[in-house]
This record gives sequence, structure tokens and C-alpha cells, in this order.
Amino acid sequence: MDRIVIVSGPPGAGKTTIARLLATRLAKSVHIKSDAFFDFISSGFIEPWLAESRPQNEAVSRAVAASAVEFARGGFFTIVDGVIFGPILEVYRDAIDAAGFPLDYLVLLPGVEDVVRRGLARAETPANLDEAVFREMHRQFREFGLPSGHIVEPVGSPDSVAELVWVELEAGRLRLGR
Repeated sequence: MDRIVIVSGPPGAGKTTIARLLATRLAKSVHIKSDAFFDFISSGFIEPWLAESRPQNEAVSRAVAASAVEFARGGFFTIVDGVIFGPILEVYRDAIDAAGFPLDYLVLLPGVEDVVRRGLARAETPANLDEAVFREMHRQFREFGLPSGHIVEPVGSPDSVAELVWVELEAGRLRLGR
């Protein structure tokens, strides 16, 4: 199943957990954690939630998308997780469309209090990613005008959410067309 799926949402939404669970469903799959690509920046790093980080974020997104395309070319079911929407989503769409692969897209969007609680509890959360940033990122997802039918409110266990997402993927309801 050589397709690419983007699992998006604000920090603390459960993207990595759901992406990992989806990846275990097939014998040949890849889970790309887009945040890891920011670690490749040796100097000049700008926090990705700041407005002035857009050129950096676009460069990272092109690198992640290129990796996703190459894994899909290798026959892997490829899942990318990250904070991906708006103009950054278009970077992915352009690269994946140019390569001729279908793109599925979903946004995990729990309530804001869950995002704040889960985000602040994660050990890998940077010290400068505080409650206000979590709230602002959640607001941006809520207000951005995401593609209808692509928002999943994760209710229940991670396994039940992954099952719901899998059913939606299999039915083609998360396909992101142009």
C-alpha cells in the first residue's frame, strides 16, 4: 500500500501515538516524525511556532515530504505526523502530488484543555512551549478552516481512535484532493 498519510493536530493531540498505531497495521510501513527534522538544524534555528520561522518550516517540510515520497516509492505505507496545516500543508501537497501519490490527511483535535494538559505533561516538550502556545496553536487549528471531514476528535482509547481512523482511511474519506 504505497500511499502517504499525514496525521496532524496541535501539540498534545495524540498524533505520534495514533501514527504509530496505524503504522503497525501493515507489514511494510514507515512512521516519519516530522519534528525530528528540526533537530537537523545545527545553527539558526527559529522556534517553529514563531511567525519568522516560515522559511525554515517550509524547508523542513520539503525535506520531510521528499522523504515520505521516497519511502512510498519503495512500497511503504508512509505516515507523517506533525503540526501540518495551512501554507505548510500546501508544501506537502505540492511535493506529493508532483510525485503522483495519493495523500490522506487527518487532524486530531481534542478539546483545548486536553491539549494543554497532555502537551505540558510530555517530557520532550521544550521549556519555552508553554500553556499560552498550546492554547494559541489549538485556536489556530480550530479557526483555520480545515478541510471538512478531515477532523477527528480523539475520544476513547488510542486503539479505538486508531481503529476509527483506519476505517476512514480504508473508505477513502480522508483523501485530500485538489
